[in-house]
Amino acid sequence: MAQVANTIVCVLYFIIPGLVKPSSHMARANLVVDDELLNAFMSAGESEIRWLKAELEDVHIKLTDKGTGSSSASNDLSSMKQSALQESPCFVLFKVSSGGARSWVLIAYVPEGSRVRSRMLYASGQEDVKQALGHTNFLGSVHVSEVDDLDLESLMSSRKRDLTDAPLTEEEIYAKEEVAYMASPSDAKANAMGLVPFSFTNALDSKLREFALESIDLVEMYLGSGESVELGSTTKESTLSCATIFTAGPRFYVLRHPTSGRIYFIFSCPTQSKIKDRMVYSTAKATIHHRLTEVGIDINKVLEIGDTNDFDDLLKLHETPDENAGKIVFKEISKPARPGRGKARLPNK
Repeated sequence: MAQVANTIVCVLYFIIPGLVKPSSHMARANLVVDDELLNAFMSAGESEIRWLKAELEDVHIKLTDKGTGSSSASNDLSSMKQSALQESPCFVLFKVSSGGARSWVLIAYVPEGSRVRSRMLYASGQEDVKQALGHTNFLGSVHVSEVDDLDLESLMSSRKRDLTDAPLTEEEIYAKEEVAYMASPSDAKANAMGLVPFSFTNALDSKLREFALESIDLVEMYLGSGESVELGSTTKESTLSCATIFTAGPRFYVLRHPTSGRIYFIFSCPTQSKIKDRMVYSTAKATIHHRLTEVGIDINKVLEIGDTNDFDDLLKLHETPDENAGKIVFKEISKPARPGRGKARLPNK
């Protein structure tokens, strides 16, 4: 049932994005817990099972390994660390006590050097696991990037602290993006210290500097392998429109308007984009914005586009001046009539 419910949410998210959407503060991946993991967890409560290992396959959280327990939870944890925590990220559901409410701890293991996509999905996916398996079954959850940092004491106190600040939650990432957009250029570098460190190719940096010198008016950017930002197409004149914007996936653009000269930073994320791409591109947005300011590009407006067919109208809307903007309009206000008939009269003395 949990898988069916999660699947319905995912389908609605892709088909009708405006109907099912995350809160304004957080973007979630809506990962699906497979039935095999759900059934194994339900039957493990009173059994000898001590831990269950799960890994991501596309948007599915699948059971990949499990281990039985002994009378010592500490010894079982040591055995689990040796057999389950390898070089790739995973979830581990570890039973710290035998049965009863809140007997499990959810471990999100994301080793150093993991790809940004993995860090994002394993950070946001914890809520999907606990929601599918029942929040009341979990004592808490921990992030860990080093195997040696994980011990039984830290699991028992998992509601009080995390073992590492390695993977940011979606809410933290979006909060940092908002700060980066609102900050002045002098503060941008300090804010960018908390952003995901995407690298920029030499070819892209060269074209961005040409844009800053007004040699070109349009630069397209996309994310390549290895968390790098790659150069797409460039033009001397700003020819971006509904007909030329990339529609098969997300893209970033920096555009100088041919009439006003205003500079737009555009994040295009078509509604049919894969959810993994949505998440990674959203994470890169603030980092790229900061890089543009570093090379001397002063952004006048940031635009986000879901339906590429709306681009022309959206750009026209921002380029149409409001003749009444900044004006103070005075209106004559008539004094309301006195109730009753005639003018007010003073009483005779």
